[in-house]
Amino acid sequence: MSYLCSGRFAIYLAMKTNLLRRIGRAFTLLELLVVMSIIGILATVGLRGMAAAKEFARRAQAHTDCLNFQASLDTYLTDRSNFPLA
Repeated sequence: MSYLCSGRFAIYLAMKTNLLRRIGRAFTLLELLVVMSIIGILATVGLRGMAAAKEFARRAQAHTDCLNFQASLDTYLTDRSNFPLA
């Protein structure tokens, strides 16, 4: 009888009702599928953006290589007064 009147029973009852509330709030299959599809769409958009940035970086590197080659030819021309053969 003292167990029912003590604070332990109130804590036990509160934990049990909290557990029952959590079980009632579980995600449904439809909600999980919607979340998974949204994540998939966001991943696709992100990967496309990464691919575009990678292509931009590749073109920028090629442009820089061309500028460096032009600078080296200009230096060679300044030193030797003619362009290299071949």
